[in-house]
Amino acid sequence: MAYTFGDYPEIAFALPFENLSFERWDDTLPDQWEYHEVTPTGSHDKYNPGFDSTRAIKISDTGVITSADNTLVQSIDLPSYIENNQIIRAGACILSDLGGVYGAGIGVLKITQNAYGYQPVSTSSENSASWALIRADSTNPLLTAYSDLHIYIETRSYNSEADPACLFDCFFAEYGRSVAERYYTFPRKPEFQGLNPYPMTFSQNERTGRGKRRTWDPTGGAVKWTIEMPFQNIPGAMVDALYQFYRRNKGLDDAEGVHLVLHHKLIDTSDSYSLRMPPWLICDIANDDFPFRYSGGYLGAKLFSGTLIFEEV
Repeated sequence: MAYTFGDYPEIAFALPFENLSFERWDDTLPDQWEYHEVTPTGSHDKYNPGFDSTRAIKISDTGVITSADNTLVQSIDLPSYIENNQIIRAGACILSDLGGVYGAGIGVLKITQNAYGYQPVSTSSENSASWALIRADSTNPLLTAYSDLHIYIETRSYNSEADPACLFDCFFAEYGRSVAERYYTFPRKPEFQGLNPYPMTFSQNERTGRGKRRTWDPTGGAVKWTIEMPFQNIPGAMVDALYQFYRRNKGLDDAEGVHLVLHHKLIDTSDSYSLRMPPWLICDIANDDFPFRYSGGYLGAKLFSGTLIFEEV
């Protein structure tokens, strides 16, 4: 599925996987991730920089890899609020041809249930020497008959090339407001004037005893993005849809709050490396109050204006 710079934004609810951009990595593997195989092959290394401002993971293997044992997986319980037959969408940023000493690879992403035996999503990037933004709709829905849910990634050989390596970054997995909705597409774009994306880091500074300045980041390189999206004179149907996402995100419907996935469409893939912004954010709405207010009418239609603030979690 293509990613188009400047297209209409999309929003959905996030399935509760964690550390999908590998910002937390305190041990041999990134936090929340583990080997899928009992005797894993390949190497799993930090790679800086990734697609965005934080690290990616590099999975490399030796020989010609046709059925990978280098798979990493993150496993969770299927949330109780997921309805049966819920359709979903998932994706990632994958660079599958590093060149140099590495052969061209196939970077694979899957969403599975039933101890990996049932597969709602499978997608891959093959032999790409630049970052590919992969987004795939589910071919099978989530089933509440299975209590498990897994996301896993692996590197295989492309065209029988030996020693493949792939970079993985910026995963997401999402679902919509009904079992028949994967995501909601904004029918109106935010106003260009006032649109404000910016990163937040957690650097700390001090002076040593000799007056030398010292700077460090106690989070190990985590960068969190905020996007302010102003909307002018949008229709009530759009406001109602955004209100549903706002209420569910805030936990106002007598249920636990759920993170969102915002596809902001502010990345130009031909120039993404200068901005280092993730192409989608797993985020919360930072507004304390729902921001849209009646701003007038036109031909009997009520119109609303306001600014939504999204903060990466």
